[in-house]
Amino acid sequence: MTDLWDLMADETRESFSELKNLMMGLDTKASIIIVINGVLLAALSLIQSEFVHLGIIYRILILLPLFLSVGSAIGCLYPRRWSWLGGQEIIDKYQCEDNADLVACQISKTRAGEEDKLRKLYDEKFDWFECSFWFMAVTLIFVGILFIYLLLDP
Repeated sequence: MTDLWDLMADETRESFSELKNLMMGLDTKASIIIVINGVLLAALSLIQSEFVHLGIIYRILILLPLFLSVGSAIGCLYPRRWSWLGGQEIIDKYQCEDNADLVACQISKTRAGEEDKLRKLYDEKFDWFECSFWFMAVTLIFVGILFIYLLLDP
């Protein structure tokens, strides 16, 4: 029976690690979105004289999704507290236990519970990231239309 519990413990540990890696990947992507929005804002500052002559509605249509995208990306990057069972905690908690199957079972259950909490945090972060991505896409479309308009305007 020990092999089964060892397998379950390894599987929950690996699943938890994969989820942590996914969360770090979201942070990287959110940072990239902030950089892209910064480049877009810098590009808009280069055409400031033309940009100022646009109507207020057009300026809002361009700047609002840009700032909402940055805000959503910051929401994705915002640190969230989560905990995991470390090696020393496992030793302290189960060092007097004689039944290896029971220990492996308890560790698997604990890690599965931690993974569930981390999954909820990941889902929340992903929602923020998804909003940021779509706001950035809208900004890119509006900025692209603006640049085409400025190129075609005599």
